[in-house]
Amino acid sequence: MYKNKINFLLNEIIRQRPDLSEDRVISLAQRKKEEIKGISDYTALLLVAIDLGVKLSVKQSFITPIGKLVDSLNSVNVKGRILWVGQEKKFKRRDGTTGMFVRAGIGDSTGVCSVIFWDRPRRELEELGVVEGNVVEISYASTRKSLSGEVELHVGLKSEIMDRSDEIDQYPPTADFLKPLSEIMSASGRIYTLGQVINEPVKTKFKIEGEDEERSLLWFNITDGKKVVRVVVWNPNQNYEWVKPGTTVAIFNAKPKIGLNGEIELHVGKVSHISPFSGKEYEIKFKPSILKDLKQGYNMAKIYVRINAIGKLKIFEAKRKSISIHASDISSDVNITFIGKIAEKIVGLKPGDVISIAGFRVRLRRGEIFIFCDDFTELDINPEIMRVLSFTREMILLPEHFFPFRICLVENMKQY
Repeated sequence: MYKNKINFLLNEIIRQRPDLSEDRVISLAQRKKEEIKGISDYTALLLVAIDLGVKLSVKQSFITPIGKLVDSLNSVNVKGRILWVGQEKKFKRRDGTTGMFVRAGIGDSTGVCSVIFWDRPRRELEELGVVEGNVVEISYASTRKSLSGEVELHVGLKSEIMDRSDEIDQYPPTADFLKPLSEIMSASGRIYTLGQVINEPVKTKFKIEGEDEERSLLWFNITDGKKVVRVVVWNPNQNYEWVKPGTTVAIFNAKPKIGLNGEIELHVGKVSHISPFSGKEYEIKFKPSILKDLKQGYNMAKIYVRINAIGKLKIFEAKRKSISIHASDISSDVNITFIGKIAEKIVGLKPGDVISIAGFRVRLRRGEIFIFCDDFTELDINPEIMRVLSFTREMILLPEHFFPFRICLVENMKQY
């Protein structure tokens, strides 16, 4: 217990004074012992803490809040809910022996942190209580910064892991640690979130110039009913066949980046994790719109357009099909490209046909509108409509259940 108190005090000094290294703090404590003969190591550290302005509570807790973990702590104790557990991974040590580690995530009301369990198989971890959703206490762990700058908790064989399932109601549920997609506003830090998959995952392979090894990535879109975000999984080495449209997934420790379309994407790499998330479903709604009101990026919108011209069906190397059309509504004209199986549905249509599409990506370039549709896009060919004379000879009016949109079209027509 005495050693625990010293380690706790040392960690607390370093946490509040990150400008000082552990060796520097110990050196200051040693100087105190030389100045004041006969004092203990703990008293020397306590005097150093007072000199440095470190605030210590009267009733010290040996549990460090997860949100207050900093780099280079030793013998640190934490308690929290296990948010995710990855697969076992093996590696070769410099001496030729084989080691193993399991990545996981833990959180309490103050924050979240990645955990690396060294040389313990998942089966053993499960027996100790390291199961998604459970609460555990971890003692005698250490902290380090990852290559990307985040603080990680390292749990070795000398560390203790205790099942605290009797305290499970005292910690926030897993959903509370997951940020809604619509609240992700910047490409910084690490993201814990969830969303509903809205398209079949697409897997592609590629090579980087100068490298012989072929790489791969998997991407799909998820939504929270308000915003759509693309998820990019780099070099997927596990089975993602369970990721299907309609499945709700939780994504842990993803890296947000700005994609080619200028939108935030979530990139999943070695330190990230994806798992199914039950009990959460989203109602996906497409807001009626006209072309001139579309925004750059993914639009949760539904539009009606008349086809003016149709291109030829093309087939890429990956055997994916695409076809482009030129179309218009009362407000503007547009170039629409259909990619995937949806392209086959456009073949055979002719100029003058009317289509409605819902859920698509928009690119605005030099005053022109480009729309990209995939197999998630809802397509309706020649829906039941009413036609009235307009300045373009015919204007599309929508069925009665799209009354707000009809009003929108009529209002736009008045200016002509």
